[in-house]
Amino acid sequence: MRIQSVLSVTLVLASTLCAGRATAQIAPTVGRAEMQVAIATRVSDQASQRAAIQSLLSRPEVRDLAANSGLDLTRAKAAATTLEGPELERLAAQAASAQAQLAGGATTIYLTTGALIVILLIVILLAG
Repeated sequence: MRIQSVLSVTLVLASTLCAGRATAQIAPTVGRAEMQVAIATRVSDQASQRAAIQSLLSRPEVRDLAANSGLDLTRAKAAATTLEGPELERLAAQAASAQAQLAGGATTIYLTTGALIVILLIVILLAG
């Protein structure tokens, strides 16, 4: 009986010590203010990415390309407002590349703009 009592006490002490060590290893949690800053930053980044896409779609060269290709740019602009995640990041990067080409004096950006419009049309079809 005494052996069982000693064994029980030993097991309780061992588990208490292990629990204390496990608690010490827990990573600190993120505070509410830090979380709000992270969310606000992400929302701001997404807004900037959407603005880059909208800016490109508003360019006369892109409007002409869409009209000549028979694409509905109004629906593409509407679809761009619903993008998020990797799709948004990828299209925003393509829009920035096309804007840089146009700013550098390029007059033909068919590949980048065409890809952007095709991807937006796919998004329109999937969203519709």
